[in-house]
Amino acid sequence: MKITLQKDGFTLLEVLIALLILGVALLGMALMQINAINTNKTGNDITQGTLLGEQRLEEMKAQAFDQITTSTGISGGSPDTAAITSPSFPAGQKTALGGMTYYQVWNVSGADPKEITAYVLWRDRFGFWHRVSLKTSRSSL
Repeated sequence: MKITLQKDGFTLLEVLIALLILGVALLGMALMQINAINTNKTGNDITQGTLLGEQRLEEMKAQAFDQITTSTGISGGSPDTAAITSPSFPAGQKTALGGMTYYQVWNVSGADPKEITAYVLWRDRFGFWHRVSLKTSRSSL
């Protein structure tokens, strides 16, 4: 009588190697997903900033021509983050959306037409400043 050994199935070593390969692939996919979530958050922040800037420009265009002046938080024609983060910064120039505080400042230059540059600034979770700037002009006519 002859005994033959059959090799059906996988060895423990083969299973462990397969699980290691699967684990590395799943870890890569998880990191990719985290990166996608962070990128979507950044895109949302930029979109919110742009919408707030557009809204501010429309409000400025609707004002009387002689009432269009530079806002608090501008130094030398550009935003001053030290003035923006001070407690005396006007509440009307701050907007909280989705856990993020957006600061709105604007610079007005020229006599007629007036060049209006609106800046929307915010700090990310790491403390870095980001900004969106939009520009328009308004004449007295």
